[in-house]
Amino acid sequence: MERGRAESLTANLASHFSDRIVATEDLAHAVANASGVVNTTPMGMAAHPGSAVPTSLLRPDLWVADIVYVPLETDLLRAARAAGCRVLDGGGMAVFQAARAFEIFTGRKALAERMRRHFETLTPD
Repeated sequence: MERGRAESLTANLASHFSDRIVATEDLAHAVANASGVVNTTPMGMAAHPGSAVPTSLLRPDLWVADIVYVPLETDLLRAARAAGCRVLDGGGMAVFQAARAFEIFTGRKALAERMRRHFETLTPD
């Protein structure tokens, strides 16, 4: 992401959530000073294997979320779990995004928890 776009996004997010959100090119410094990491890149998807975050930066007190849902168990989540981090896979994002789309398209309330249970039967462990 170009620096200007990163700074604009940072300012927007900080205005809604926290003034602790900063744009940086120093990933090691950012992770060292973070309480959590969220991967919103395609890295980790079946077509883009690997991790956007070097596993050497992970430590047990971090929480790690990955929005990738194919596969649910990404390299990043596997490494984070091994490092003792709390982790969150992309299954919830996929299901609740689909539930909202269903509501928009049909005008009917989605049964999101039922959709989540069904999603879990379709995804391998």
